[in-house]
Amino acid sequence: MKRCIWLLFFMGIVLGCHHDDVSSSLRQAEKLIADNPHDAVEFLSHLQDSMQHMSPDDKMYCRLLFIKATDKAYMPLKDIEGIQRIVKYYENNDNRTRLPMAYYYAGRTYIENQDAFSALNYFLKAEDLLADGEDDHLYTVLCSQIADIYAHRQLFDEARFYLHKAYLIDSIARDTFSMVSDLNDEAVIYTWDDNEEESLRLLRRAHAMAQQAESLHLMVEVEKNIAYNFRNLQKYDSALYYIRRPSQHLDLVNKGQVYSLIATVYQAMHQLDSAERYAKELLDLPLVHHRNTAHKVLTEVALTKGDQTNALEHLHRHFQLEDTADMIRNTEAIAHAKEWNDHQRQEQENTALRIKSNTWKITALTIISLLLIVSASFAIWTINRRRKHLVMQLRYVHMQKLFEHNRESYEKILTENKDKIADLEEQLKHTATKNELLTESINQQELRLKNENTITQSQISILNIQTQSIRDTDSYKDFYRLLSMGDIPTDEQWVQLETTLNQTFDNFIPRLEHVKKLSATEKRVCMLLKIEMRPSHIATLMCKQPNTIASIRSRLSNKFCLDKVTSSSWDTFIMGM
Repeated sequence: MKRCIWLLFFMGIVLGCHHDDVSSSLRQAEKLIADNPHDAVEFLSHLQDSMQHMSPDDKMYCRLLFIKATDKAYMPLKDIEGIQRIVKYYENNDNRTRLPMAYYYAGRTYIENQDAFSALNYFLKAEDLLADGEDDHLYTVLCSQIADIYAHRQLFDEARFYLHKAYLIDSIARDTFSMVSDLNDEAVIYTWDDNEEESLRLLRRAHAMAQQAESLHLMVEVEKNIAYNFRNLQKYDSALYYIRRPSQHLDLVNKGQVYSLIATVYQAMHQLDSAERYAKELLDLPLVHHRNTAHKVLTEVALTKGDQTNALEHLHRHFQLEDTADMIRNTEAIAHAKEWNDHQRQEQENTALRIKSNTWKITALTIISLLLIVSASFAIWTINRRRKHLVMQLRYVHMQKLFEHNRESYEKILTENKDKIADLEEQLKHTATKNELLTESINQQELRLKNENTITQSQISILNIQTQSIRDTDSYKDFYRLLSMGDIPTDEQWVQLETTLNQTFDNFIPRLEHVKKLSATEKRVCMLLKIEMRPSHIATLMCKQPNTIASIRSRLSNKFCLDKVTSSSWDTFIMGM
């Protein structure tokens, strides 16, 4: 209903507008873009239908606002010719107020059309115009776009430089949401650069700010990246702790990234059922690398469980998807190399054109200088020409080094991928041999388990002997005599019982206290349990309620981190020592 009222209001303005009305409509459109970009797209679309009533400046600004609204509404930007006309108009009119915005959305349009270097040129032009701080919000989003381009081409230092600039401006403006996004993006770049510790430092700052802002969207995005870093550092418990909230709010994060992370963490922790469950969730996702991760995890789970048939099936699919992923990466690598090459060629052509243009300027200025006899002006012009030429030479050398570096990197990647493909083919040829090795490994494990069972039986026999020997001791008989008579043990009798247990069961109490410090009450409960006394009898000897004794046993079970925190689990643990 609110949307209809907005549109009716704006349409009423458009139908009878003169120049002042058009300017007012454009100002209202700017506000609508911030509040509801989808409505702004529809409104500006209708406004363009009546552009015959507009001045040329209003027409161009209306078109620019339409592109801005389209981008804000996450709709594709494909009209390169349209944005080029807008940029040319503002360049010819030297409109330094709207030209930075035109440059920015020209860059966004080229990004949408997979031309990163043309986009970068427009972004850098916009940065030059915004250096005086006239529009801090546009400057910060511009820095983020430049950083994204550099990061995807492994120019991590340049990417971090621009993200840090964006963070400083957002911190001055006290824009908490943008500051969290800047820190999160910079942390991701550190992760790509294999520096998880620095990434975690930034993510912890971002997480604290997101919690203070009470933004669920920011918290789950930051926590997902924290979990990813902990997984890389093999701190799996911490990774599971931080991935908990993102897994509960999959509508706010990338579902495939979350499931891949959880599956690989559980697989590394040898929690096979959980790893298998999340890996199977990945099989239904469309991206190749998610399904590839799923088959890799399922292969290792099947091997651990001894299921050779499923292991071979998942391994075969993993190899197929790995080949597909390698092909995609190789294609992207070649495309990036071509981008660098095309960009370098374009720079060379631009340099030649600028040199040619500067030659004509030199001639014209020389003639004017001679006619006006202004030798001082000619000297200043010569100095500026040399400086510009040196800058262009340095830029050309820098781009040439970048291209060489990337070309070598891509050739190395292609060589490594070829070697990997050859290794995989060799592995497939020797599948039968691996099956025999797996069978032999299983037989060895079976033999090891039998040996362990024999050792366990021996330990049980020793424990039975120790238990029988404690029953023959005076301390054992004294305590059962006290129980039958309803008396309370003295401190000396407790000390004697502790000494007897330590001698019979190889330092029974010191071994317990080596793990956790015990109170006097906890120690006495443990000693009475060791001489096979029932909890109700323990309560009688210690003058306590049976519920109190049960609580002490449960607390000890929790204190020693047993699998089951119950009183009976503690009894079993004590009798097995």
